Amino acid sequence: MNPAERPDTSLCGVRLAIDWGKARIGVAASDRDAILAFPVETVHTADRPVQRLAEIVAEYEPVEVIMGLPVALNGTEQLAAQDVRDAGRQLAEAINPIPVRWVDERMTTRTAARALHEARPIGDGDGRGGFVSGPFNEHDDPKAEFWYKLRSAVAVILSLTVLVGGCVFVGVKVYDGYISYKSADDYLGDGEKDVLVRVPAGASVSEVGSILLDNDVVKSTKAYNKALRDSESDVTIQAGQYKLKTHMNAAKAVSILDNPDNIQRTRVTLPEGLTTEQQFGIMAKGTTMPVGSFQNAYKQTAKLGLPVWAKGRPEGFLFPDTYEVGSNPTPLEILQMQTNQFAKQVNTMNFIGQAQTIKRSPYDALIVASILEREAKKPKDMQMIAGIIYNRLQQGMKLESDATVLYANHVEGKLTTNDEQRAKDSPYNTYLYNGLPPTPIDNPGATSMEAAVTPIKSDYLYWVVTDPDKGTTAYSKTLAEHEKNVKKFQAWCQDHKGKC
Repeated sequence: MNPAERPDTSLCGVRLAIDWGKARIGVAASDRDAILAFPVETVHTADRPVQRLAEIVAEYEPVEVIMGLPVALNGTEQLAAQDVRDAGRQLAEAINPIPVRWVDERMTTRTAARALHEARPIGDGDGRGGFVSGPFNEHDDPKAEFWYKLRSAVAVILSLTVLVGGCVFVGVKVYDGYISYKSADDYLGDGEKDVLVRVPAGASVSEVGSILLDNDVVKSTKAYNKALRDSESDVTIQAGQYKLKTHMNAAKAVSILDNPDNIQRTRVTLPEGLTTEQQFGIMAKGTTMPVGSFQNAYKQTAKLGLPVWAKGRPEGFLFPDTYEVGSNPTPLEILQMQTNQFAKQVNTMNFIGQAQTIKRSPYDALIVASILEREAKKPKDMQMIAGIIYNRLQQGMKLESDATVLYANHVEGKLTTNDEQRAKDSPYNTYLYNGLPPTPIDNPGATSMEAAVTPIKSDYLYWVVTDPDKGTTAYSKTLAEHEKNVKKFQAWCQDHKGKC
């Protein structure tokens, strides 16, 4: 049996209203004459919710079950609505033949109140008729309000308009659209601390109120809902990121959300030479999106826009730059911006053509560029070290790059390695294995990429940074000369405890 979209006007009796959330499910009921609505129970989604809801249905014997459908602000159904529809179908099968019907949750208290005002009692010839409002309003007994809050943890009771035979059932978001049991009050003033609040695409009106409450912007979703009702114009909230304040007046918050000019255009700056995980940390902080969302997007290699020669390996192709990520970016879109910028840099510097000139594949040259980011700071030093790397590869010598070993050991913030780290069995350990590491060890910038394909030719086989503060690098042709230079670096380390 599929849930219906239209009521059966022949039915009059108890109705159950269900607001299906991700963590909790609010259940409300009307009396048999459809005069009152009252909370029943909050069901946790982790506790076999369909079975519990079926038990509640069996107890109350309703003529129908009404489920709120979280339609997006633009009237479309997103993933949340589809999830609720799936749950409704399961419930319909469990309680058959009792019908399940959908109701658009976008109908606000203001709309319901207007319908209530315009409605007149409809009778069946014996003088009976009536309508339902919430169990109390702003002027009701505070004790009744308190009792109601104790009885229910329901965050949202459905906005319903149901005309049924001799009954008029208007569920008006109980207690002024009672959608928050935390507080019935509002904050005064413009707020305290700045906070960035993200309204995701597809968020319903009730979800926006909950988002504001979770970010400590409004004192209650009741206050938010009242601000929507009292607004002089129809409020339209676009998806995006907004700069609000904690503890601010709900009407002020709504006025900010109602203006698309207030959507924040986020800028994220990614320095050269960061690993992918380091980039994700910066992007998560700048966009307020979790690191895990970027990690998941990173796995969608077919959608990243990688060049063919990347062979589905994204490390090294997330170009470091300053990005304006827009008002409502997705993690995948941000990563695509990075790979698109990488492609532009490759074309600008003729990276592929220059790699072919030095008889290297563009992928190998990119690996070298990632090593240069960690081994040198000055462009000329990068070119010199690039030439030394190619010299060692040509002679079959191990690279013995500390940068690759640190990457293999997941160590950050160090300049050199110890014996234990250099003994780690990893294809990235260039002390143990000949050749280049299998992938780039970070995401290189334009300078290191240019250096990797324009190496300076020399007879040098060794390099070492002798003064990291000044960026001084010493080069040598023999191991003996190199060991003398290493002692200079070790002396610097002695003078700078904790940096090496």
